[in-house]
Amino acid sequence: MSPADTAAYVEQVAAGLQALAARSQLGFLAYLIDMVREEAAAEALRSAPPRKFERAR
Repeated sequence: MSPADTAAYVEQVAAGLQALAARSQLGFLAYLIDMVREEAAAEALRSAPPRKFERAR
């Protein structure tokens, strides 16, 4: 599993945990988990291999 794949997975898991914490009225915990989700999303983008763009014809 690549670093980008791992970060994307962490993002997905964190989103679920954040929703669970929010439903349970654990506001500060939900906030912290959302920060984890955002950082994982950013890391997934940073770690992804560069994309090659083709010119439109």
